[in-house]
Amino acid sequence: MAATEKVCLNHPGRPATTRCETCFKPLCDECVIEEGGKHFCSETCAQNYVATGERIEELEASKRRIARRKLIKRLVTLIILIVIAAAAYFWMKSNPDKTKDMMKTLEKKTSEVKSKVSE
Repeated sequence: MAATEKVCLNHPGRPATTRCETCFKPLCDECVIEEGGKHFCSETCAQNYVATGERIEELEASKRRIARRKLIKRLVTLIILIVIAAAAYFWMKSNPDKTKDMMKTLEKKTSEVKSKVSE
């Protein structure tokens, strides 16, 4: 049912022309309080509408800040991992003998563990 098919909350003999933005009560032109292009039934509803809008904006800004922090944290972690991987690569390339010795030791220990597990 449209607002024009309803009657004003304060004047039952008059058709409602709009509804309050906050509580949706049907209102006639005489009862409407207009603020910022919006229609309200009272100053309280108008203030609640503004307060709610401000709180929503604060929450959205907070969400954006949190998302930005998470992104920065992920990027820093990625950069640190890349630096560690690059350092390991260059160390392995500059120390081939030590790398081969380490690989032989790891292979030996791996085979020992496998033999113990298979027993």
